[in-house]
Amino acid sequence: MEKQNIPVHVLIPNAGNLYIGNKENAVLRTASLLRQPPGTADHKIWDSYSLSSFGRKRDMRKGNQHNLLKLTVILFTMSFICQIGFSYSQADLNRDGIVTFEDFSVFANSWLVEDYNKVGYLVAASDASSRAKSHADYVCDGTADDVEIQEAIDSLPVAGGKIYLSEGTFNITSKISIPNDVWLQGFGFSTVIDSGTLTTIVLENSDTSIGNSQIVITDLKLDVSSMASDKSAIHLKKVNHSYVSNVYIVGGGEGEYGEHGIYLETVAHSRIVNVTIETVNNNSIIIGQGCSDIIIENVISIDPYLDHIHIEGQDDSGNNNRRIVINNITGHEGHHGFYVDHANDVSISNANLYNIRYDGFIVGKTFASEISLSNSLFDTNTHPTQDLCFFYPNSSHINISNCIFKNAQNHGISLQQAGSEDVTITGCKIINSGDGGIRTMGSYVTISNCTVDGTGNGTAPNGIYAGGDHLMISNCHFKDVNNDGIRITGDDVSISNCRVENCREYGFYCAGDRINISNCTVDTVTGGTEPSAVKGGGTDIIIDNCIFQNIDDFGVTTSGKYGDVSNLIVRGCLFKSIGDIVYHGNSKNKNVTFVNNIIDDFNDCDTMYIMGDNIIVMGNRWVNPPTPLTRLIYVESTSDYVWITNNDFSVIADPIYDAGAGHLTQTPNMSR
Repeated sequence: MEKQNIPVHVLIPNAGNLYIGNKENAVLRTASLLRQPPGTADHKIWDSYSLSSFGRKRDMRKGNQHNLLKLTVILFTMSFICQIGFSYSQADLNRDGIVTFEDFSVFANSWLVEDYNKVGYLVAASDASSRAKSHADYVCDGTADDVEIQEAIDSLPVAGGKIYLSEGTFNITSKISIPNDVWLQGFGFSTVIDSGTLTTIVLENSDTSIGNSQIVITDLKLDVSSMASDKSAIHLKKVNHSYVSNVYIVGGGEGEYGEHGIYLETVAHSRIVNVTIETVNNNSIIIGQGCSDIIIENVISIDPYLDHIHIEGQDDSGNNNRRIVINNITGHEGHHGFYVDHANDVSISNANLYNIRYDGFIVGKTFASEISLSNSLFDTNTHPTQDLCFFYPNSSHINISNCIFKNAQNHGISLQQAGSEDVTITGCKIINSGDGGIRTMGSYVTISNCTVDGTGNGTAPNGIYAGGDHLMISNCHFKDVNNDGIRITGDDVSISNCRVENCREYGFYCAGDRINISNCTVDTVTGGTEPSAVKGGGTDIIIDNCIFQNIDDFGVTTSGKYGDVSNLIVRGCLFKSIGDIVYHGNSKNKNVTFVNNIIDDFNDCDTMYIMGDNIIVMGNRWVNPPTPLTRLIYVESTSDYVWITNNDFSVIADPIYDAGAGHLTQTPNMSR
């Protein structure tokens, strides 16, 4: 890979390590070598260069002797750097637990890639190793350790610097304030900040009124299990450019509305990566009050009292949260998985959430737009009336792709109320829902390449229930549905290349206007009150090139509620192993055309029951009739203007029974 030359130091946070250049030729810049056994080669480097990075504070006060030593080390280091250069490749950076070159592009001005040869102090815990204490600038006594930590931070120059916390436990009684350009770094999860019964925030930027910039918190554990307030382990407000990585936060796990894990408020250009948050009594991560350009990835969230990630709130100027990317999130239990409101341009991918109490993904109570959810698994929620994925009516421009929603108590996906629009659902699987698979009352909704496998005994256990207008459903599969495969009550709907298999009531229930069903299959409808392939009850319905087979009652029925059908066309379809092919059981039906269909292996003699006006039956063929066979078509006396022509009735001599319809035309037809 081609090397790149840059005139800056490359900083790579890696569990306490900081390298210049590539790893093979690195000059070690942090106290991570304290972890190495005495006498190792790494310790020899530590012994040589410890003062170049953060000499002990008491040594820095010794005057000329120390300054001479420091100058010598600086000159040696500069000479060394000149020899190795600043060359690096992306491969050098792209290692587990290390910020990659791509990561830097998130932050304006690449602030993590700069000359960071600044003052740094080591603060040792009371239970740190003797070696750590011997190199420390500050040594804590185990009581109010925030005093030493804060003193070290406040001793940094205006240009900022680095504070290293040794391994061990720091017991604090007051929050720690972090100003501009400060890097707070521990030694992994062996560095513990214990908040005790603190009633304030643990880590916070120093100026929440005007704001701060360029703050890094990395490689430590925050124990807030005894915190007794509605506060946060980490709170960043009005911070421009921040980075939180390799942090473990553990909460108390009891009560309600206690501590948050991480709270970002009016923050821009922030990244949270490689974080574990466990049993906090509020939200694991909350993004609020108009945050922008946020990346959250590689997060494990376990049993928060409220939500795993909660996005809500506008800033003082009325700006929503915007441009938020969330990736690789694992969550267990909790109130909601993701709560998204007051938000634009939010992308969530590769999430895995299990045993959520309420909704796995809830969007748009006030406003949400340009929301994307992809490649995620939501498995099981426990509240009996909640959905795994729920949208309020104030959500729009939603894209859900390649997700699995499994064991929902209510619906897998629900746009419960009218108002949501421009929604795309593609490549998703909804498995074993307690009620229906997908429920949408929104408009301009596209559903494609989805599977609904198993619905329960709820009030509307359909594969899809669609009550909005302008809906497109294509290439979907509905299996083991306890009511209708697809139930439509909205207008302007297109259904194509779908398969409904083993449903209880209707394959397609159409009670709207301008509905087109094409190239679909309904196989096995049984057990309901009127198990049929298609139930029609609207205007301008076209059923084209479909296969309907193994249906207990009707292929197409227009009887009962929503039975006033006009402008219905059924053409080019195959009806096989069905009771009655067409049942027009309503005298108000009109303008019905049944043309160029094949009826194969039918069960009843009256394969068509016609009631209505302006009915055309033309170019159809009946094969493999039952025995004995008496007639094929029954024309009710209330019908008027019925044309039965150019059909193949060769299986029977007298196929039509006229009960007294007006204006019945029967020729020419082929009969036995």
